[in-house]
Order: sequence, then C-alpha cells, then structure tokens
Amino acid sequence: MLKKLAALAAVIIAAVITAATASAAQRPAFGFVASPEARGNTDVNIQEVGGEYYLFLPSSADLTRLRLSFRGGAATLCNGTVTREIESGEPFDFTRLFPENAENYTLYFVQRSRHIKFTVMRSENIRSLFITSGDPENRDREWIELSKDNRAGGSAVLLRSDGSVAYAGGIKSLRGRGNSTWNYPKKPYQIKLAAKSDLLDTGKSEKASDTWLLLANYIDGTLVHNSLTLDLGRELGVPYPVDAEPVDLYYDGEYRGSYLLTGKVEVGEGRVDIRDLEAEIKKENPSVTESEMRSVTVKSFTDESAFKFTEWLDAPDDISGGYLMELELDYRALSEENWFKTAREQYVVMKSPERVPHEAMLYVMGLYTSFEDAVFNGGTDPATGRDYRELCDLESLARTYVIMEFCADNDAFRSSTFIIKKAGDEKLYFAPLWDFDTGYGSANISQEFYVAGRSPLGSALMAIPSFRERVREIYETELTPLIENVILGDESARGKYLRSIASYIAETEASRRMNDVLWTKFADLDATENFTRFVSVRHKWLSGEMEGWSEDAPIGRSFVDVSIEDWYYSAVAFVSDKGLIAGTSDVTFSPSELMTLEATVKAANALAGAEIPGIADGFSELSAPVTRGELATVLYRLAEYMGADTSARADLSAFSDGAEVEDADAMSWAVYYKITTGVGGRTAWNENISRAYAAVFIYRAYLYVLS
Repeated sequence: MLKKLAALAAVIIAAVITAATASAAQRPAFGFVASPEARGNTDVNIQEVGGEYYLFLPSSADLTRLRLSFRGGAATLCNGTVTREIESGEPFDFTRLFPENAENYTLYFVQRSRHIKFTVMRSENIRSLFITSGDPENRDREWIELSKDNRAGGSAVLLRSDGSVAYAGGIKSLRGRGNSTWNYPKKPYQIKLAAKSDLLDTGKSEKASDTWLLLANYIDGTLVHNSLTLDLGRELGVPYPVDAEPVDLYYDGEYRGSYLLTGKVEVGEGRVDIRDLEAEIKKENPSVTESEMRSVTVKSFTDESAFKFTEWLDAPDDISGGYLMELELDYRALSEENWFKTAREQYVVMKSPERVPHEAMLYVMGLYTSFEDAVFNGGTDPATGRDYRELCDLESLARTYVIMEFCADNDAFRSSTFIIKKAGDEKLYFAPLWDFDTGYGSANISQEFYVAGRSPLGSALMAIPSFRERVREIYETELTPLIENVILGDESARGKYLRSIASYIAETEASRRMNDVLWTKFADLDATENFTRFVSVRHKWLSGEMEGWSEDAPIGRSFVDVSIEDWYYSAVAFVSDKGLIAGTSDVTFSPSELMTLEATVKAANALAGAEIPGIADGFSELSAPVTRGELATVLYRLAEYMGADTSARADLSAFSDGAEVEDADAMSWAVYYKITTGVGGRTAWNENISRAYAAVFIYRAYLYVLS
C-alpha cells in the first residue's frame, strides 16, 4: 500500500462539500508540521486552489505516522466509509483509511458542524524549503512580488527528503529576480542567508555561500530542462558549473510549487572562482560612498558603439581581471549599472565588477570588440591580424555553442550567455552555462531549426571553418554518445554527472504533479514522452545537418533587428541565406526600410542565376523605392524566364483598386499564387514596399511557383 501511495504521489481527489463550509471564515485552520524538531517554522497549511482544498506534503512526510495540527478539539477524518477520530498532533496511519487497490482517495475533515473535503498530495525524493516572513503583516510574499526592488528578512528551514535538516537559520534578504521570468505568475527569488551554508550537501567547504536562487521553471512543463542541461555542461567540461537541485517551496505555510535551488552566477570561491576585481576596486576607493558614484553613458559618433561606466572610481594597477559579463538584450542592458555596446549592437552587461572605472571599461570593451571583429571577419581581426582563437578560449566557446544548439535555447548568444575574463589571461571564456527553461521546445521552436546558429554572433561563428569543425567534433565524439546512451536511455542510464530524461522526470514526478495543480498553464502530462521526442528528432536533424557541412558556411547571417517571433523571419532568413537580399550591415537587415527597384532586380537575377533579359524594361529609376505592382512584375518576369507557369490569373475586381493596376497580368498572377493577398481590400499596387515585405514576396514566389 505504501509503495502504491508513493508512486501515485498520494493523490486524493477533493472538492468543497457546501458553499457554506467553503468560506475562509468557516474553514478550520489545520495543516501539517514537517519537522517539529527543526529550529524554525515548517508548517504546511491547507490551501484553496481553484475552489478546492489541498494539503501538499513534502517528501519527508511519513504517511503511516501523519500528524495533523488544528484548533478546537478533536476532529474526525473520513474517506466516505471509514472514519477515524484524531487529536491535534496525534500520529495516525493515513494509509489505513484506504483500501489496497483504491483508485480514488477522498478525505473529509469533520469538526463540529464544519466539514471540509480536501486533497492530500505528497512529494517524493526531493528537498523541501520553508520560508517564513520576518514581518508577515507588511512584508510577506505578496509584498515581495509587487516589485523586484522590495526586500524582506525572515527565516528558512531546508529539509532533505528523509526529513533531516540541511539548514535552519535566518534570511538577511529575500527578493524577486529574473528578467522575462519575473513577469510570469510563478515568481523566482534570490535568498541571502544569515550565514554561509552548503545547502546542497556537496561536502566542499568552498561551496558554502550565503546567496542562493530559486528558479521557477514556469514555462518548462517538465521542470527539468535546467537540471539536465546544467549536468550536461558539467559532463562536457564547461567551466564553473552551477550546482542545482529541485526543491518543493513553502512560503509562510503555503505551498508555492516545485523550484530549482541553485547557486548564483557570481564571482567568488566555489562559484566563478576568479580574481575579485570588484573587491580590488573597493580597496582602491575607500572614501567613495555609494551616493557619490554616478554612472555615465558615453557614445561614439562614428560606429554607434557606447558604454556606461562609473565616475569617481580609480582603477587598480592591474585591470586585467577578473570580469564576469553577460550578453544581453538592449532593453534589459540599459537598466543595468554598467555595460557596453559594440558597433554591431551587441550589449554586454558587467555583472562583476558591477561598477567599472572608465579605464577598466575601455580595456574589457576593447578585448570583446577585437574578438567580435575577428569573428565577423572570418576569424581574423582586420585591425590587429589576431586570430579569434587568440582572443577566446575555443573549447568553452565551442562546447557552449554545442549545448545551446542541441537544446534549442532561445537565449543562445543573445541573452543569459556569460563570459569570463580572468586576470593575466587575455582570452575570453564562455561560461558558465545558465538558464535553459526556454529550451527543448518550451519557446515553441521547431526541432529542425538552428537557434544558436541563428543569433548574430552564432551565425558569424558558424561561418568560420575551424570553429564549425570543432563543433562537429564535440557533437559527434562526445555529445552523441551521451544523447544515445544516457539522455535517451532508461531510468538507470548514467554518465559521470548526467542522467537520462526518464531519471530526471521520475525523480521530480510527484513534485511536478503538485506543482501542476497550482500552475496549470504549462502542465505536461506526458513530460517524459514529449521531452524524449524533442531530443530524438533534434538529434537526428542536427546529425544530418553536420554531415552536410562543407567549407561553405552552413548557416546564413542573422540579424539583431529580425526576431524569431517576427512574421517575416523565415522570409528574411531565406533571402539572406540565398544571397538575394543582403543585410544593411553585419548584423542588421533594416526590415522597415524601403526596398529599391535595383535591389529587387538583383534579387531576381540572383535567384535565376543569370541576368534576365528585359527584367528591368519600363523601369526608369532603379534607385527609387519599388512598389507592390513593380515587385509583382519583376517576379512574374522571373517566373517566365525560369519556365514556370504564368498563365494562372485571379479576379482583381475583388479589390477596390483592381481596375487601376498597370500590369494586371503580373498582379493577378501574384494574387492567384498568394504571393500577395493585398492590403485592406486593395492590391495597393502603387504603394512602396518595405524590405521585409519584399523578402516575403520573393520567399512566397519561390515556395509556391519556382521551387
């Protein structure tokens, strides 16, 4: 019976008996104390979710000696047929209330005239963290979640799955964290403990820290994307791996879901263990107060680069490191204390030192800019002649790329991508790995699609043969065996650090079921199957892609001003990859700028592979913007030249301006094949068209007529 209850997470279906007993005022206060011996609060209160009541129990709860706590004297528990009278705090065998082969478990709490029907669910295998507000009246969880600027103290108890205490002590500060994840209903947090602690029982003194994070994994229906990928990074030797373990979170007695308890990506022993330049800067500026420091933005008038540094700070003699930086999106970077932006519009946020003197900012910005210049120029910085491998650690860069591409991480080389610069070492290291909840299809990305390779930096890297070859070597010789023998293996499959999808899912399954009651939007009933399917299809596709890689760049340029979410993304990728429409710079496409007739004719000739006779006949000013009608004419002539069917026609009378179209044959042909569908009931034949729309017209002509 116990084994069956554990396997099913002790799910007991619940509903409120009557409307009268459903009100909070009438509901008796009862719950469970996870660890009466712990030096701290481990209460678990009954709570209402969607009009039903639940008691979410931690892994350590012993169902054969369950102790409910409540006020008001004795109470009765009833499963519909069997009743048991209990006193508050009295241990009783919960399992004896149910028959051996019961499918549904219904439980009633009866005390005087009040009756509550409720669900009991119990987690398995993982730790439970209990946070208690220091000021529950004014600074409770709801207050913390109003703003990331809000901070509060309190206490915490961390129980292992067997109920033993891993930590019991104060919380100096608790606050919200995250970028896009902060906007979801399930909030992530940062905890600063009163004393350093090795919360994850690594057994290494340097792993003790006072700062820990709780990742919500809200959009990850499996809840294990981060766990698996962080372990994969450790397995493949990406530097400075992040320690992490799943936990069930209770906040002021209320269950809040399944979280990932992790170390923070920060400079320090046991974390990113490099020279603490921030501490050195503070030593150099002992008399400068926080109020005296002011961040100043400096912009270049020649290449559009910029940086934001901190005034009134003297730099130490050695400014070579260490630096912890993060590639970031513009709107996020601009809210940070110090950052720099390259001429290719890549923002890099300074995580440590957070406040950087002018001299140090110029130094580290110069290093990254030289690396970027080398990458975007085939591997060599044209100004210095230095190879990109002299400017970065190839192994960390290639291994980070391989993992990000494998898991289809939507943030890859755009955001949540960390870079380290060690003191005395002129190379940039791409580490540690971080933040993969949007991977493996969570961001609705196809398995058969380049993701890291479609970032501006990633696409430039993949144009370098030596980088591409190292990526292929790592994927084929190291990652492929791990995918096939471990990740896609059965529950027992293991590497040194990595486990199978089945193992991660099984470990957290009971916790995930509880989590999904609170956070239903991304609940994944077939977590193992869906995760496995994504990895299987992606692995097959990536393996096939790598077999076809040649000396030519396998992936086209990507652009910072064209997002994967844009409706014209595939069209821009097509015209760029085929060399039909070039970007307006290394990293920009300028989709809203007007397309010219000259660029349109060049695109058509490039698609035909030859100069098409007469394609520009009747066009007087090739430098002028192209109209929808003129673009239709060019594509119509292209189709004729390539021997495609140009006889089909649509009825232009359906459009209010259909009778006015100059080249009716071309436009009606384009409408028939849905190369254009018009604008607001008009063909808009005489209106100028943007580069994005031109890309879409050309892409549709290729798909529907020319391919």
